[in-house]
Amino acid sequence: MKKKRFYEDFVNLPRNTMWVRQLCLLILITTSAMFLSTISYAQGTNIGQSQQKTVTGEVTDTEGLPLIGVAVLAKGTSQGTVTNLDGEFSLTIPRDTEILNFSYIGYQPQEVMIGSQSTFNITMSEAAVGLKEVVITALGISREKESLGYSVGTVDGEDLNRTPQASVLSSMQGKIAGVQISQTYGVKGSSMNMVIRGASSLNSDNQPLFVIDGVPVYNSTDNLFNQADLGNAISDINPEDIASMSVLKGPSAAALYGSRAANGVVLITTKSGSGKEKGLGVDFNSSFIVDNPYQYLPVQNEFASGQEGAFVFENDAYEFWGPKLDNGFIAQQRNQDSPAELISHENNINRQQNFYQNGWTQVNNVGVNGNYDKANFRVSLGNYLNKGIMPNVDLKKNNISVNGTMNLTDNLEVTVMTSLNESSSGNRPNTYRSFLTPTRAILTVGPQVDMSLYSNPETWWMPNQEGIVQTRWKERWNNPYLMQELATTSFDRIQAMTKIQIGWEFAKDLRFTARYLRSQLNQRAVNQRPWDTVDSRKGNYDIQNSGFREQNWEGIFSYNKTFGDFDLQANAGGTLRYNYQENIHNSTTNLVIPGLYTISNGGPGSVIYTNFLSKKKVNSLFGQTSIGYKNTVYLDLTARNDWSSTLPKENRSYFYPSASLSVLVNEMFAMPAWVSLAKIRAGYAQVGNDVDPYQLQRYYNFGADWGDTKRASIDKVAKNAQLKP
Repeated sequence: MKKKRFYEDFVNLPRNTMWVRQLCLLILITTSAMFLSTISYAQGTNIGQSQQKTVTGEVTDTEGLPLIGVAVLAKGTSQGTVTNLDGEFSLTIPRDTEILNFSYIGYQPQEVMIGSQSTFNITMSEAAVGLKEVVITALGISREKESLGYSVGTVDGEDLNRTPQASVLSSMQGKIAGVQISQTYGVKGSSMNMVIRGASSLNSDNQPLFVIDGVPVYNSTDNLFNQADLGNAISDINPEDIASMSVLKGPSAAALYGSRAANGVVLITTKSGSGKEKGLGVDFNSSFIVDNPYQYLPVQNEFASGQEGAFVFENDAYEFWGPKLDNGFIAQQRNQDSPAELISHENNINRQQNFYQNGWTQVNNVGVNGNYDKANFRVSLGNYLNKGIMPNVDLKKNNISVNGTMNLTDNLEVTVMTSLNESSSGNRPNTYRSFLTPTRAILTVGPQVDMSLYSNPETWWMPNQEGIVQTRWKERWNNPYLMQELATTSFDRIQAMTKIQIGWEFAKDLRFTARYLRSQLNQRAVNQRPWDTVDSRKGNYDIQNSGFREQNWEGIFSYNKTFGDFDLQANAGGTLRYNYQENIHNSTTNLVIPGLYTISNGGPGSVIYTNFLSKKKVNSLFGQTSIGYKNTVYLDLTARNDWSSTLPKENRSYFYPSASLSVLVNEMFAMPAWVSLAKIRAGYAQVGNDVDPYQLQRYYNFGADWGDTKRASIDKVAKNAQLKP
């Protein structure tokens, strides 16, 4: 028969005697506490002296250097400490403790028998296998890389800054498999093109979505203005502010970001001051790089302009196979009073070397970091200056960023990130293969031409026609020196990003995150050309102001829980997105007063006014679930539904899911020592898409005025008012 313990009768008292049970429990607890206090008071000193002892020691690595912050724990107890700045420790432990445990990140843990020793000298070796790599995935979720059912490439911030570059994408070249990065033009500051796993569309630029600390950033490779490449916005980011970059390659990886992520996602995490070291710190970096043109295109300098030995000066051909130079051949040349012998000139033979110059780049960055128990922050300033290898070409950048987190309570934190990136240039080189390109003009100068007439600013213009008729060696070509100085394309671009985030852990394993994300870009571009320019005989002046703004209001519920052999991670939330884009462009191709570059100086009928405005809203709901089994099998499921304002009202909603599976074979079976990871993965994703604003019906487009009459035309392309996603 089962015996009934005494406390079972006590607990099962009738309800009407409940007060008796509570009173008895109170008396029992009070009496026990008084008894234990008396024993402790009477014998505490003797116990402390007879049953405890102090152990000391030093912990170093294999090279004898002290290890700071090594955890030292008396096994079987809760008593422990960490090593100080000299790698030393002192710990009071129960006398009957037999083993000390030593552990340190990246090093093999050790267990040391105490015996009769009281002093220990411990040498720790680095672990052969490091910690599992953790990467940032969609929505800023941290995951172990090996558990993902899709491909994610990562680059550490330190690897991006080994050699200063004009663009953070330049620093990424060759560092992630499956990612192709190219520059549209070989000048610092030109647009960078990034394609993940090849081009997926013939109608778009195939650029991935860039997300910086959760803020989607507008980026396009099509930033040409009057045949000059002004660079894309992602190039304005300061590489020194980047802690890490993750590239989500597959559609499953990017499903939570919607249709904008059809070409992949690049997640950029900036430095926030968090880390192992506590307190305040300052870091300063400075570099100076010289660009020296070392190889030029080969040109012949033995024969004059012409064909088959005949001197033909104003022909359309580019051949330089006329009469032999320095051979007594007499001919009339442009800008000469009388015929003269065709001779070679030293300044022509070295015309490429004389035109190009040594460029330089100077980069300075200073950052202030603070890391404390309840808060961490980082404030940084960056400056980038570049002088190009072509005359009068430059690029300037200024960056300021603030990023920090404060724990208001144990379960409530606030994160604020803001950055301001400014990029500007007094002149960007012409990239189009036309008569305006100085790099092309310098190559097509005839070998018989004396370049001193064209390189000297005092002889750029014909006598008594300054600012009206330029001195040129051939009618169809501009003077490259004059064009570099006076035919300029300048710009000033300001990019601002802001994130305000509140994280609240309102229950065990449950967290709610709310954040406001804003990205804004404003750019002003100006192009001017003097009188007597090929294709623009009376000069021109163009000015364009463009702006882009995106706002996101986002809320996410997160749940993390372990159930035996199963790990569950779930996220659900919604986003309200608003996009605004504006462009104002005014131009004239007929300057009344030479050298006066204003729109009001445009001749009658030559001024063109254009402007563009678009607005777009997208509301979204999304969810993500990740299930892991014994750290071996992982299943990821995502779902998203968007409602877009650019689609017909009855067709605005579209849904797209994704699923991915990852199986770690090396965790299931014994593998050879040379196999560190063996994984099988599979994925499926479906992505919906909307359209740009104002694609449901045709609209009028206004052209240049025809005298006093306005001109407008309707788009010839038919639109579908019942368009479906």
